[in-house]
Amino acid sequence: MNNDSRYLINRHGNWHYHRRVPVAFAKFDARKFIRRSLKTASRAIARERRDAMEAADNTYWAAIIGIYDEHNESPEARKLRVLIESRYETDQLRAITLGLSTATKETTLRDLALGRLLDFFQANGVGTEGELHASNKVVAVTVSEAFEIYREQIAIDQLVYKSPSQRRDWVRARKTSIRRFVDIVGDRPIGLISREDALEFYKWWVDRLKPRLGRPQRAPNTANRDFGTLRRLYSEYFAFYGEEGRSNPFRNLSFGFKNGEGPLPYRDDFVRNRILAPGALDNLLEPARLLILTLIETGCRTSEIANIRAQDIILDTDVPYIRIQPRPGREVKAPSSMREIPLVGVALEALTRAPEGFPKYRNREAYLSAYLNRKLDEADLRPTQRHSVYSLRHAFERRMLEAEIDFELRCRLMGHKVGRPLYGGGGSMAFRRDQLLKIAHPYSDRLFSGRE
Repeated sequence: MNNDSRYLINRHGNWHYHRRVPVAFAKFDARKFIRRSLKTASRAIARERRDAMEAADNTYWAAIIGIYDEHNESPEARKLRVLIESRYETDQLRAITLGLSTATKETTLRDLALGRLLDFFQANGVGTEGELHASNKVVAVTVSEAFEIYREQIAIDQLVYKSPSQRRDWVRARKTSIRRFVDIVGDRPIGLISREDALEFYKWWVDRLKPRLGRPQRAPNTANRDFGTLRRLYSEYFAFYGEEGRSNPFRNLSFGFKNGEGPLPYRDDFVRNRILAPGALDNLLEPARLLILTLIETGCRTSEIANIRAQDIILDTDVPYIRIQPRPGREVKAPSSMREIPLVGVALEALTRAPEGFPKYRNREAYLSAYLNRKLDEADLRPTQRHSVYSLRHAFERRMLEAEIDFELRCRLMGHKVGRPLYGGGGSMAFRRDQLLKIAHPYSDRLFSGRE
């Protein structure tokens, strides 16, 4: 790297400061790299801001090394460290505002959370250790650190009833969104995220969603999930610390267009002539084959049948049925997901052969979906890439619609919210069974032969 280009990286037309923390300072600076958008497409302005960022780094390291003691840092040293780190953040912000007009620069600095923290220092001196910690905690915690606080303290009500696999999926999805933001904008202190930062991330997504020749059109779902995660993290983090009215930089950022990339329902004739043909699913392990047959006539989500327990499979009754309900250590998707579904057709026969449910796949729904879709592919049972095992749920709902089954009963059987108070319990189990018998697929006696 030549001297003029040191620490500069161009991403999608904008310049970024990218510097490795020198080995000599690694003891007291846990970052491996310093990454910061320079907020400009001009190479000349980028170099000017780079020089100021570099000077801020060097000043910070020179100051902090003078008080560093990894074994016994005194209270006075800790207070001084907070002040040094706050000054460092201010120096970085001033570096970013180089080249702006005086009015714009003053507005930018005045509106940033760290500016308010420095006002506190100037008005109150260094302050007590508790005051410094509380002020710095809200402002200077990075996005990644804020998520850990959110996960461990703020979102506990969202996690307490989830199973280990549900918690793992919840954390993984949100960490992925935050990691993308950090890769593009940097692991900024959450109090310093500006609307400009949010728009930079939005423009990055715009570039990926634009139609391009030779590239499949991307769906906006992932982008919207990213912005939803960041929006909620920001608002709930600051509400937790009493700043409910804080303006959210991610507000109103989403993509409303649709490109029809959702799952397609299977046609009835395809299910009857292909999927329910004797031997069609012989490439699956027997528990997985019985699970798919259960999905066909219940319309359940794959995770719901994968995690059903023996006590929720009621066979010894006039009208056999299953219950979808939460239990300790596992929640359902929504209150409306709790329901009772009569067993008809292949679903009744399949669960008669699997009265304990499918313990092999409990808490492994992500693996199961991937396995089932791969096996359907191998058996040529996915007419298009928009057909998947989830298409069986869509097909179940469409069959009920075309059979003119009552709307509220359809919602109850699918686990959808009706939108008004529910009365009457959705009809007796015998009534529900008779309604579902209208749409049950016929199947050959040979479907279950030879698989005992």
